[in-house]
Amino acid sequence: MTSAAVNNALWGVSLVLQLGLLALVVSRGLARRVVSFTVLVAFYPVRSLVLFALGGRLAPASYVQVYDALAVLGLVLQLAVAAQICAKLVRLRWGWWGAVAVVVGAWVSSVGVVAVAGRSPVPVDRMEAFCSGVMVLLCGWAWMGGAPRVVRVIVAGLAAYGVVDLVASVGKAVAAAHRDARGFAGWAYASSVVYIAVVVLWMVALRD
Repeated sequence: MTSAAVNNALWGVSLVLQLGLLALVVSRGLARRVVSFTVLVAFYPVRSLVLFALGGRLAPASYVQVYDALAVLGLVLQLAVAAQICAKLVRLRWGWWGAVAVVVGAWVSSVGVVAVAGRSPVPVDRMEAFCSGVMVLLCGWAWMGGAPRVVRVIVAGLAAYGVVDLVASVGKAVAAAHRDARGFAGWAYASSVVYIAVVVLWMVALRD
């Protein structure tokens, strides 16, 4: 199977699952309870369709600009989810000190990850690293703080994907620095597969 076929298969499976997750979130009445998460879930299939529609129709430089802009918007929406979850957690345990610890810890981890990755033609995105750190720390806070099950499920999925995506970003940076095309592709596929697994996890866990 060619890389193009693999990419198309991953894109198709991911899109179907994303739409299924969105339908589940709406049908279960979760949209009103976790508005930011619903917006994020709706954003992902829209982003996929936009990028697919523009592929081959824009100049490479223009396409990269659109891709980067949508990537930043996705990270902003993730932080919106984190903010809504954080607002729930501060009322359960540790108050605003917990929120401060999450922000500081995520910033320190992002600086460390970027430093570990080193210089590369494809550097680790500091904002992406920060978001991953936020989700991991929020996940720990949610489970230790006795957050509602739906909150724990949502943040656990975001944290799992955040960890793998962060490791994959470092792997891609190192592979690019060593001109290792196969390694770079491997890390990219790993990130995509784990994202699909997280969507499946959400669909199973939020169905109950």
